[in-house]
Amino acid sequence: MPQGPVLRSEVLSTINLIFNDTANAKWSVAQKEEAYAMAFPASWPRIKYMVTDSSVVLSTNTFEYTPSNAPMPELGWSLGYVTLPNNPKILLRRLRQRLDTTFPSGAQLNPKILVPPDIVASYVGETLHLQAMVHHDVSGVANTTFLPRDYLWKATAYHLCLSQMVSGAHFDVNPYRELAQFYKREMEDSLNAHRTHDLPSMIPWVNDVGAGDIASGRYGQGILITP
Repeated sequence: MPQGPVLRSEVLSTINLIFNDTANAKWSVAQKEEAYAMAFPASWPRIKYMVTDSSVVLSTNTFEYTPSNAPMPELGWSLGYVTLPNNPKILLRRLRQRLDTTFPSGAQLNPKILVPPDIVASYVGETLHLQAMVHHDVSGVANTTFLPRDYLWKATAYHLCLSQMVSGAHFDVNPYRELAQFYKREMEDSLNAHRTHDLPSMIPWVNDVGAGDIASGRYGQGILITP
């Protein structure tokens, strides 16, 4: 169920209450804020949300496009569609995506979208809408987020306990090791309880394709025009 925005200050107030640390004696404010920040990458990929990129307009004789926004590289774009007046959205099932690679710098993280010639010809001038799932992040000076508060404070507590295991005196280690294990289980349970559905993966990954792969009948049907 969608939840309202959560403030970092609300999460840290919960931490102060749970650990009786309003005076910041166990952890400094900076340590608490860092532990809070670590909760965000730890939520991926189980908690995520959908975004739509509408920066690509199909052009005559142009079959490769680079959207303005980049999806998560391990998932890429999930699906693409066009919209026509007085018609339902038209799902495009033969799109492909490819990560450009440049040696030795590695892969560029924004994949190109490969569009078959017949689809380009049919929808020249139309906007190609691409959807993907991305991770949550903080935004604005108030550090608001739409991650569940239940997950956030437990993940923050877990990372704080981890830090105390290496920074505290020897006799402090065992209690915080047990607390870390406890909050790890609590964090995992919350992640599973708030797991986000996945979009269907309908844009396969491919390697480079040449002109012979695009032109039907020259070297046979290629990856771009295979249903």
